Amino acid sequence: QATNATLKMIYVGGKPLEGFTPQQTEYDYRLPKGTTQLPIVTYDKNDDYQTVTTRSGGINDDYKITVRPQTGASMTYVIHFSVETSDNTALQMIYLDGKPLPEFDSEVLQYTHTLPVGVSKIPSVTFDKGEDSQKVLSIFGNNVQTITVTAESGKSRTYTVTFVIQRSESAYLKMIY
Repeated sequence: QATNATLKMIYVGGKPLEGFTPQQTEYDYRLPKGTTQLPIVTYDKNDDYQTVTTRSGGINDDYKITVRPQTGASMTYVIHFSVETSDNTALQMIYLDGKPLPEFDSEVLQYTHTLPVGVSKIPSVTFDKGEDSQKVLSIFGNNVQTITVTAESGKSRTYTVTFVIQRSESAYLKMIY
């Protein structure tokens, strides 16, 4: 009776699994960013007497292939699938009352915006994300707008816009009535 519990080859999406050797049982496989469906996994048996079962955990989990020979111990191959995630934490643009922030650079994290004497309203701050997958938290307090951008991968960066209202240096009245 057959005792071979190894496979000849494993294929992912029709292509041979990179680095496959029959005795190695674990593999890491990175799927391209944006993948929503697991590629088809197939295999070549070493003989017709093997029984092969598969179990898929999804695109960010394990795919298991268990090979049972007619007699003897079985062998389980595990492919650890994971989807590439973005590390992009950069904003595309920051706007003050709908106008681009002067001298905006996605790599510069701190800005000071001076407002003229007598201004009593701070401009509204909006932004364009660098990628749709980013999560952005924008909070205003103490004349500082804090914008924290979190990428798919969990990395984050924080932009701050500090508003300074110019003070009048005139100690004189214009007119007394």
